[in-house]
Amino acid sequence: MTAFDDRVSLPGRRQPKKVPRTSGNARTCRCRHSIAVVGLTLFGLSLLAFGAHANMRSFGDVDLLTVSQPQTRGEARSSVPSGTLFYLPLVFKDHFDAAALWTSLMRYERFVRTYEDSSTGYHVLPGYPQYLYCFGKMYLHLWQHTGEELYREKLVRCLGFVEHIRNDNWTWGSGSAQGCPLYNAHFTELFLDAWQALGDETYLTWARETVQAFSSPDVYDVSQQHFRGNYNMNFLPFASIAFFQTATGETYSEIRTLGSQAFEYALSGYDPLTGRWYYSEGEKAAGFFNGHSAYYELVQVSAFLKHREAVMSIYPDEGQSMLSHLPNMMAQVSTFVLPSGTFYYNNEAPDYTEGAAETLVGFGHYDQLFDADHGEFLYHAAATILSRQAPDGGYYKNAGSLSEDIWYSDEIGAFVPVYLQFVEGQDFQGLP
Repeated sequence: MTAFDDRVSLPGRRQPKKVPRTSGNARTCRCRHSIAVVGLTLFGLSLLAFGAHANMRSFGDVDLLTVSQPQTRGEARSSVPSGTLFYLPLVFKDHFDAAALWTSLMRYERFVRTYEDSSTGYHVLPGYPQYLYCFGKMYLHLWQHTGEELYREKLVRCLGFVEHIRNDNWTWGSGSAQGCPLYNAHFTELFLDAWQALGDETYLTWARETVQAFSSPDVYDVSQQHFRGNYNMNFLPFASIAFFQTATGETYSEIRTLGSQAFEYALSGYDPLTGRWYYSEGEKAAGFFNGHSAYYELVQVSAFLKHREAVMSIYPDEGQSMLSHLPNMMAQVSTFVLPSGTFYYNNEAPDYTEGAAETLVGFGHYDQLFDADHGEFLYHAAATILSRQAPDGGYYKNAGSLSEDIWYSDEIGAFVPVYLQFVEGQDFQGLP
């Protein structure tokens, strides 16, 4: 994982623009407007005082008023999902800081420990090992920041279970499928990160085996000349292949070619006229694009931003193509971000708490690299993560839900530390 030294201000903390002097009438209007704002602020405070009649949640010193509204499948950002957190006047934003997210992450880590299992690592839905990638990334960041041996041990434990549950050909199954290119992409990255951080050549060997397995027929469809699965199951392997080659200096011509073919197929799902990167061939053919589709478009953009230097080095033409499309991609994704900073994922999770973590890392990284400003999304996403944390440290998987499941929260553990790097610098300066 590339670390970034550039420090950025927290969302909502930019210096105000200077306002030119105005005429008397304009100043009078502004004065009246200020009175109205003060009135609305007092009204908001009065709502807090009578919060016993509403579903109230809080984080830090900030109280958030939860209001239940209907949700329609696939609505864009202008819609109001069930349990949306309506944020009271912006003065409350000053109470949010990175330390609150750090504290939330520490509580979540203790919750994750309660799910540890001796056979697969953690008690989760079998056949979907992405949780080991996410918790491995979480513990890597925690160990690098704190230096505590416990987190290093937890990282090594995750790595051991990744190797333990693999297939003989260094692939990992997904549900009933024997192999899944998404997991080879994730674990190539995790093994390389571990090798670079721990200096243990074992993890370089594992990364090498994992990336070479991209040529396995369990994950690569020779007849179609792309990896099995939807568009994002091709783009993420493309990015991880680039990362492997730059991190190790090793080049396998066959694997490099597979990466190029994977990119070509993945980008075939993108419509440059609308900015929509469809989830699958079937959805593109039907012209179907919703919050779930936008979420995975952001996943692919995030993967490119994370590995952009590697991509530009190994696949410069493909990298330039991605750079040219990024503004339209992010504009399209933005229209599907819900007021809570999350996305519609499915009917089971129409206001997807875990999606807030993708918002933080995707928009946070984009803003840092391209001097954009999606501070409102970032603030709302952070507030959602904080306000939907249960007393035991887990996260409710959806707005208005009391259901906790690490299968619907593991990305929060992986991505919050990355966002804190953007905010606080490479070493999380200013955090406990």
